[in-house]
Amino acid sequence: MRASVFSCIIVAASLGETNALRQLGGGSHQAKVAGIVAVHQPTFKFFTKFMREWEACPEGREAMDLMPVFSSEEDHEEFKRKLKRQYDDFNFDDNVFTPLIAQSLPQGAKPGAWKKFDGLAQVLSHMDGYEFALIFDAEIRLKTCKGFSTLLEKLRKKHSAGVWYGDRTGNLTSINGSVVNNPDGPVIEHAALALGKPGSMQKLAQQTNDFQVFTWWNDLPYVHIATAQRMFQSWADYLKTADPSAHSQRKSASCEQCHVLTSMIPHMQLPDSHNQRNIPATSVAGSMGAGHGEAMEIAGRAFEHLVYQMYTVAEGTFHIQDLTNVMHDRTGGSLLERFWYSLPEEDRKTVIETIHPLWLPCGRKGDKIPEGSDKYDYHMDREFPSVLMNFHLDRGCV
Repeated sequence: MRASVFSCIIVAASLGETNALRQLGGGSHQAKVAGIVAVHQPTFKFFTKFMREWEACPEGREAMDLMPVFSSEEDHEEFKRKLKRQYDDFNFDDNVFTPLIAQSLPQGAKPGAWKKFDGLAQVLSHMDGYEFALIFDAEIRLKTCKGFSTLLEKLRKKHSAGVWYGDRTGNLTSINGSVVNNPDGPVIEHAALALGKPGSMQKLAQQTNDFQVFTWWNDLPYVHIATAQRMFQSWADYLKTADPSAHSQRKSASCEQCHVLTSMIPHMQLPDSHNQRNIPATSVAGSMGAGHGEAMEIAGRAFEHLVYQMYTVAEGTFHIQDLTNVMHDRTGGSLLERFWYSLPEEDRKTVIETIHPLWLPCGRKGDKIPEGSDKYDYHMDREFPSVLMNFHLDRGCV
């Protein structure tokens, strides 16, 4: 109960800095995309630079509400101090970002992945009006501002197409830093097991060529909000069977502070409102650890966007396209993670023209980046750049 109430207060306070102020201040705009970023103290050095770029990107802020997820209020305050020390003129009053504070980390959960699920759960439980969310890590840099003007259109097009792309990994444990097996077990199969849907495992095995087609980070990780609601509802139903105490405890939880704050934030949902699931998404996220059934334990440490991809395939709204037979490079792993250092030019062309990714990794020292590689940036629209961000700044980018 404590975590649920605390999360409710923090979300409400955070909303007061962005969407609520927009509405109460006379503006009616709310972005349709929530940008959920898992932030940890070791990644502050990357994210402060990104925040400076984001501050100067009105197109981005119009299209997406940036929501870094901090482990604690102390981490949030430390980040603000670091940001102020690095950029003493940073405008904290301009609604540049909405801080979210994670619940207590469930036992056995991995914070890097789980915090993105928890941030998504806060959006699902307490914030109306979003159509999509992006869920990514803090080691990023802005590639374009102008391209954000068509972000919603591009996400709708991708969601409507209903395809995740990948290629086969083989049975290797690690490929140039791209993990396809880890100490917890096979990454792709674990993402499927995290759904708690034994009846879907055969279908998922067929779609992934026996859990060998790796679709991780081959595009900017996006989530359709209505689909994510169904995924968390599916977990809520699982919890009622696997952990009946979770249903009775969460249903009786109250948040009196939220009743006061909803008068200030019209689109905020109460945990016990008529349109809220019996077990709120935040309570589902708080149960992603040991003691709440095998699926919840796996979900707390699985690759979060792979889990979402597996859910969409299981429910039949997406399918997986295996590009192995059209690729010349067969090292396996994430196609985009190896985009610069492993893929030959013909494979890069295939990836760009087939996947149309909204992000690419940054180039590293020694990568063979061809002249005129900026041509990749306009693969979906000749007027607006399509590659919005670079990722993996933690891997020695130049």
